[in-house]
Amino acid sequence: MKKAFIVMIAFVLGLAVTSCKQGQKAAPTAEEVAANPVEILNQLIENAQTEGANWSIDEWKEAYHTVFLAMSPAMKGMYEVMQIIQTEGAATDTVAINKAMAKAKDIEAQFGKLGGIVEKFDSIGKLYPNGKTVSEDKEFEKQCLKEIGLPEDFSL
Repeated sequence: MKKAFIVMIAFVLGLAVTSCKQGQKAAPTAEEVAANPVEILNQLIENAQTEGANWSIDEWKEAYHTVFLAMSPAMKGMYEVMQIIQTEGAATDTVAINKAMAKAKDIEAQFGKLGGIVEKFDSIGKLYPNGKTVSEDKEFEKQCLKEIGLPEDFSL
């Protein structure tokens, strides 16, 4: 009898764990974000608006991490522009200035619409205590920058 009771408890716990996992939506992979950043970020905004008040700090970190992934090509491009300016003397060299401007225009053309989406997400995040905590967490930001291959002190 005791063995049957233990098996039944294990079965019920297994169902509970399975149903909880099925209710959770996995974070998008870097490849999914890179393939369709606008759609991913718009879905993230929708989720933040409807569920953000109940998100834990870890859930907000996961969401902000997705934002970093979506913005990483644009941020890397802007870092390249900064490097052109610093290393090629764009402050005085017309060729370097034109190269930096061309790169910046290309980035704007490819990723310009993401800026407004990211600002909207961040403004939603700051409405909730856990979202605001993550939004203002400089160590988390440094960690995300490092993960996408940018120096910790990078900023736009």
